[in-house]
Amino acid sequence: MTFLTLIPQPGDYLAQSQKDLLANNGQLNAVEGVNHVSFDNTIPNLSQAVDRGKHHMVEVINRSTAGTGPFVPLDPAGSATELTFYAKDRVYAAPIGITETTLYLKKANGNLFQMSGLDPVAAQIGQSFLPGGIILKWGLATVDIGGVITFAQRFPSNCFSVTCTPHSATTARALSIWALAATGFQVYPSNNGTVVTWIAIGN
Repeated sequence: MTFLTLIPQPGDYLAQSQKDLLANNGQLNAVEGVNHVSFDNTIPNLSQAVDRGKHHMVEVINRSTAGTGPFVPLDPAGSATELTFYAKDRVYAAPIGITETTLYLKKANGNLFQMSGLDPVAAQIGQSFLPGGIILKWGLATVDIGGVITFAQRFPSNCFSVTCTPHSATTARALSIWALAATGFQVYPSNNGTVVTWIAIGN
């Protein structure tokens, strides 16, 4: 149902506008209930009157696909005194080759930070995303001298740093790393068959 504007008109009797006013009140309750506890605390189910007006979830529209008007340009101007949260598409170039709706934060000073990214992988060989666009990767591998450790999923842009250590005292006591790349890195332990653990930082 569409929200009806300009009612009642001057000179209208209440009985003439009653149906339209009731419809508008119903729309207000439904719209409030999209992300907030509704005026009549029926949305979501089992809401309490004390929670009316509070968020029960937060949805952020994708400014890359929302259309025209206030959604162009994609990055809103924001306010000099407020934080601005919004979502738009981030296109990951090949070989990742995906497009994701990504959350961004614009601070009052105008600085923009990416707040979400590639999905975390909670495993022995995994990764996680940090606000600001930083990605952590980690793993366990058996390597020979000059062996290459290849990331299960490459960094979208850069690998900034790698820390790599022997996994136990029965393996090599010393090693070095070389040739950092978005796809992986080389390891130089003191002997072949060395088990190592590693953490990589990039974006």
